[in-house]
Amino acid sequence: AIFAHEGMHQFTDMVMPDFQKGVSAGEVPCWYSEGIADCIGNCENRGDKLYMCTMKGYIAMMRTIVVQTGIREKRTPPLKELVKYNQKDYYSKNGRLNYSIGWSFTHFLMTYPKVEDPSKQIPDGKYKKGLVAFHNLLAAGKKRDDAYQVAFGINGSAPDWNRFEKEWKEYVLTFPDPLRGTALEGLSADIDKLNDTDGIYVGTIADDSVCSKSGIKSKDVILEVNGKGSLHYGMLIPPVRKVKPAEKFKVKVKRGGG
Repeated sequence: AIFAHEGMHQFTDMVMPDFQKGVSAGEVPCWYSEGIADCIGNCENRGDKLYMCTMKGYIAMMRTIVVQTGIREKRTPPLKELVKYNQKDYYSKNGRLNYSIGWSFTHFLMTYPKVEDPSKQIPDGKYKKGLVAFHNLLAAGKKRDDAYQVAFGINGSAPDWNRFEKEWKEYVLTFPDPLRGTALEGLSADIDKLNDTDGIYVGTIADDSVCSKSGIKSKDVILEVNGKGSLHYGMLIPPVRKVKPAEKFKVKVKRGGG
């Protein structure tokens, strides 16, 4: 997944030499540059074919809990602001949250109203044509805001980012919990600690949630699963999902972050 993500960046740099310059200058928005790379990285191999924008992919598992927590806790930046973030803003203003937003918003544009479309290698959602048009306009050197207006506006008007944000948020909250059916179902992220690298900081969790009943508490820091380090959700979720329902596994935590 990471190889494919970075490979997408390298591919666009080779075929469109000005694309990365546009990212640095803010004319190619980071939500799209990182989001489309995530969607490429989030492919699933089925036989001899790759299927894009699946919910079983590594990146979907890594990003879902973060973006859902951000939406529920009203911690995501207004979409009309995020779509104008330059590279510095995108990475410095809670970069891991923004990465999760970029992936989920690009996924939304590709697949909405379906969460995924297992029958198609490349989804054909309601806004996919607009996303393709946006990419082609940027590749042709169109200014960012002009490309937004042509690709996502209605009758020549600027995009209604408030409408897009409402649809996107409602849509993302329908994504299945990647830990559903495990002892950590119901886990949430601590949005203020996403960039800390010593473990996974647990956010507010419901007392009646499965993970609470398993002994996880809000403000815990998950350090290991079965002896292997868990520094982010991409390292936590896959091994937990592999545990069979009747099996037990060990989770090492710092209680209350201390």
